[in-house]
Amino acid sequence: GLTLALAQGLWPAAGRLAGLTSSALLGPVGGGCVLVWHAMAEGVRWQLFPAYAALGFCTVVEGGFQQWWVQRRLLLAVSAAGSVLSAALAVIFPVVRLPKPSGPFGVGRRSYVWDDFSRPAFCVPIPEGHVPHRRCMADVWYPRERGGCQGRWVQFMQEKFGEKIVMSFGFPGFLGSHLGLVRSSSVRDANPKRGQRFPVVLFSHGLFSTRQAHTALIEEIVSHGFIVAAMDHPYDAIAVKFPDGTEVDYMMEYPDVTFKGFHEYRRDNLELRSGDVLFVLNRLEALSRDGEDPLAAVMDLEPGVAALGHSFGGATAIRAAQRDPRIKRVFGLDAWLWPLGMDRTAEGLDRPVILLESDTFLDDRDIFTAFNPVLTKAFTAASPRCHQVIVKGAGHYEYTDMCWVSPIFLRKFGLISLTQREIKSLHTTMAAIALFFLRTGNLDRPIVDRSGLDLEYFCAKTARRPEGAPLSQKQKQAYRDALHRLRTDDITEVTPPQEDDEDFTHQLQSLVQAFPEPAVRQHLRDAGWTDPRMP
Repeated sequence: GLTLALAQGLWPAAGRLAGLTSSALLGPVGGGCVLVWHAMAEGVRWQLFPAYAALGFCTVVEGGFQQWWVQRRLLLAVSAAGSVLSAALAVIFPVVRLPKPSGPFGVGRRSYVWDDFSRPAFCVPIPEGHVPHRRCMADVWYPRERGGCQGRWVQFMQEKFGEKIVMSFGFPGFLGSHLGLVRSSSVRDANPKRGQRFPVVLFSHGLFSTRQAHTALIEEIVSHGFIVAAMDHPYDAIAVKFPDGTEVDYMMEYPDVTFKGFHEYRRDNLELRSGDVLFVLNRLEALSRDGEDPLAAVMDLEPGVAALGHSFGGATAIRAAQRDPRIKRVFGLDAWLWPLGMDRTAEGLDRPVILLESDTFLDDRDIFTAFNPVLTKAFTAASPRCHQVIVKGAGHYEYTDMCWVSPIFLRKFGLISLTQREIKSLHTTMAAIALFFLRTGNLDRPIVDRSGLDLEYFCAKTARRPEGAPLSQKQKQAYRDALHRLRTDDITEVTPPQEDDEDFTHQLQSLVQAFPEPAVRQHLRDAGWTDPRMP
């Protein structure tokens, strides 16, 4: 479309190649055929609308009117403007190609919907008309034979999901509609690879995300001989669309939840999410026993399974492992441990764990994230077989496929900070760490050291937070923000107190008394915030 639009402007007589008698038809028909072919082959995308318009304008003017009044420079200006604008939009919002899996197996995908009538739909009241019990929509990726297409290729993400992601930043939803054109490397309902059984991994996504947001990592793992089951967590996922047409959107408002009760709410939320993981595991075991499903003969559930999660999904994977010994290994990607609380964090885990994370969680933007490094250190210290790998300078969304979607857009809003080369290295290293860990339960330091990233390592012996570790300026601001929210009992965005607030130390005391995290008090003492009134 870009080339043809420009060509029409440079050579306005091109539409008359078949002679003057056909010029009135060849231009419009030819241009229309180009548009129809592009729509069928690649899909209509809004980024190329300016080029489409320029092509149509040049074609109609060239083929349908006398040429004596048409100036070459007009057609050139129109086609060039349309081409340049479309090219710019295509760079900012590209129809990306996800990294191809490198393993010896092809990748198939099957979708399942399971109803759990023993649990409520969510941990707070839900809108009227919604199903009152918990429903899980899950995708299962599995190895298939390489070569040949045994079904239709699966799109990376539903168009509506891309629209909702962009709308969350305050932009029109159509700016993300092109994500529905991105194709994954999975084949829908393909025949699984026969003759062997494959270990199973359970995946949990973060808040305002989806089970498809880590497709590239999942497909890479599956291509090396694993089965990955990723479930959506209704009301935490950006949107869940069930086969019967019903949809459940992210719970943007929290009925009857105050700031002081927010931790308890997320704690209940975590129990529900970890219950989803265990429920899906139960359903997979049932499929394996029944023997009728095509995957029954290829799932190897006897040795136990692994759990993998990003953000809130990282805490979900840990909590599920704490609740059920069938989960033998846990891999957390920038895990958000605040919902666990210090008590469950201090329990740790006696099985192999890897925490791959950023040096600041979501840039310490609020009280729910600023305390996360304390919790991850505490969890690592309490888990004798835990390895914590910190990627300095990495952003929260660089662990997801979102970093491929629009690097320029995400970097503009501070959601990613690494260069494209560093992001590629991070994802290559992330997949290599996951594969080695899933096979052995250990961290392969040579693989990590060859990544070229700025990394820091901790284990149970080295993760204990040193005495007197100061709070960063952003952490202080996060505490001030929390204080203001405690005063107003509001969980919406607020303007925190000024830094020169004279009663700041006393307010911190109020914070740690009201905030349900006993370890915060000790953390504040270690950081130098002392006051005789502080318990």
